[in-house]
Amino acid sequence: MRYRDLTILTIGENKLLFATDSAGAIGSKGADLVSIDNKGLGRFLAQVPFMEIIATKALPSYVFLPVCNEMNPTARGILEGVKEIMEEAGLDSNRINGTTEENIPTIQTAASILVMAVVDKDFDFPKAYSGDTIYALGLPKVGNEVLEDTGEIMNLGHFKKLRSFLGIGDILPVGSKGIAYEVREMAKSHNLEVEFLFDEPLLYKSAGPGTVALCSVPAKGSDEIKSLGLPLRAIAKLI
Repeated sequence: MRYRDLTILTIGENKLLFATDSAGAIGSKGADLVSIDNKGLGRFLAQVPFMEIIATKALPSYVFLPVCNEMNPTARGILEGVKEIMEEAGLDSNRINGTTEENIPTIQTAASILVMAVVDKDFDFPKAYSGDTIYALGLPKVGNEVLEDTGEIMNLGHFKKLRSFLGIGDILPVGSKGIAYEVREMAKSHNLEVEFLFDEPLLYKSAGPGTVALCSVPAKGSDEIKSLGLPLRAIAKLI
């Protein structure tokens, strides 16, 4: 079964939720097109699937980290960044397994990640309703824009706070497909239609490693989201 970007398996009395992401040509190797230290890459790599799991109100249970490069120094640095995200999410940093490429020298960085959560078989996803407004928090940035950010993008700390706010319904991180695509995905998840409040290039730009989060807010509103201090804009109405 699929739910947006998640894969769900029912096994006995539990459901397993899986979220995944990958990165290529981003890192500290000579042929990488975007230069970033390995630890920073690990953090950004892990952020998106962790957000996708946390958005559902589930808690990540285990991480799998295949890296298509050597352990030292590339994979070791990526692992360090991933473990930081695990700890920030409240997951024991030892709950991880992975693999590296030790036979063939590589000139570009490539890595992927799979995050798993174990929930009860009766687990259900957060709801959004007709009349809700979808807000975007953060600005869509990708590549070097992310590295040059001055506090305008979503991070895991922001995301956890957003999920804790009582007035918030559904939440969805935005990545490379852009805001407009994910707004439609949110509506589709709840068998609703969407009415966009404006049409600008902002809606179609890649948000890279989850630099934007969408949330559905009832008509009565929620002032809590302003406390995150991120760029905030009403994007659409659910109908």
